[in-house]
This record gives sequence, structure tokens and C-alpha cells, in this order.
Amino acid sequence: MPFQVKPSTMASVVKGLYALRPDWAQLAPALFSRFIPQIHPPVLESDLLRYASQDRKLQMELSLNGFSRCDQSRKRACEEF
Repeated sequence: MPFQVKPSTMASVVKGLYALRPDWAQLAPALFSRFIPQIHPPVLESDLLRYASQDRKLQMELSLNGFSRCDQSRKRACEEF
């Protein structure tokens, strides 16, 4: 069931935990980074090729699972005429 906890409540809890114990952010960086900026270390130029590869893999997986790459700027971009 989505939103069992309201997003604003979750943000308050996570920010409170971070204020109490900032080192906990290293235990769950994915959670803390949703509500607190700059939890992850800065991106290095040497990592860009790895990120690009991960992005291509994700795009491929999405297209294989039915997500189209049609022009989304128009309401009916994917319809045949």
C-alpha cells in the first residue's frame, strides 16, 4: 500500500535522525539522500562512463518491459494515424 507514512512525516523523521546521528546516513545513503542533499560523494569525471553504461542498461531494460521511447512532449505522440 503506497504512502503508509506521509512523505512530509518521513522527511521529518529522516532529517531528525540525521540531526541526531549524521553517521547513520552512511548506513542507508539511498534513504537519506532522498531528503538530505549532498549525502553521496561528488561525481568524479572517471565515473561518467560507468554511469552512462548503467543508464543505457536501464533504458534497455525499460524498453524490453514495455516502456516506449516515444515523443512525450505531445499528448498522443505514439498513436498511429
